[in-house]
Amino acid sequence: MTLQDQAEQNVQQARLLYENGRREEAITLQRRGALQYALAMRDLELPAAEAWWARANACRALADYLMEAEAYPEAATYYQEATDCYTQIDSEEAEIASRDCAVRALAAARALQARPEQRLYLLTVRYERQIQQLALEPDTEAQQAACWVHIARIFQRRDRPEEAVAHYREALRLYALTSQDETGLAQAECHQRIAELYTTALDDPAQAILAYREAIALYAVYEPHVEGEQAARALCVHALQQLEAS
Repeated sequence: MTLQDQAEQNVQQARLLYENGRREEAITLQRRGALQYALAMRDLELPAAEAWWARANACRALADYLMEAEAYPEAATYYQEATDCYTQIDSEEAEIASRDCAVRALAAARALQARPEQRLYLLTVRYERQIQQLALEPDTEAQQAACWVHIARIFQRRDRPEEAVAHYREALRLYALTSQDETGLAQAECHQRIAELYTTALDDPAQAILAYREAIALYAVYEPHVEGEQAARALCVHALQQLEAS
């Protein structure tokens, strides 16, 4: 069975689940189908109109489901993806569908005005979509982890330290499935950021000490020497010494 066939099967099953009130399951399956359509088209030099229709319709249906579930950031993303797909089709029907999805994307964005707690997720949803698509492919753990790091940094910049730590840890979980020779430095950086969050925002020196020790051990092996120094490792050693002294 081709990836296109799998996508079609998942979308059909999702529709049945949705009609029977099993909406969370339907969203999961519809999302998988939409991502599979995208993957199936990725290596095509000139996708046929039928392929664009199938992908666009899958994205629009998923966005409709998400709107009903009040998952507005992801709904807006998939309405926009549907809009972009419809514009690839040279027909009046596709042009009408594209305008309709663009209007719906704006409606999802307006709905966020009443849900300020969801606005932050507009910044993370594209990375989450990348993770979901990468998860359908083998040997993509390092790329998935890098996306989690981007999300963690967004939460860190927005003063959401607990969520930031959780996302850095998810990145580390995925990095652990990869070759440390390739991702050791990235792992060290995650531990360092976790340590900094525990030191400053979360006021948990014991956890900070553990994270700094992990970072130092990894930097010792994987950080390049510049003029005989490992700057990040030295910074972590200094921070660790201050914590232990206090």
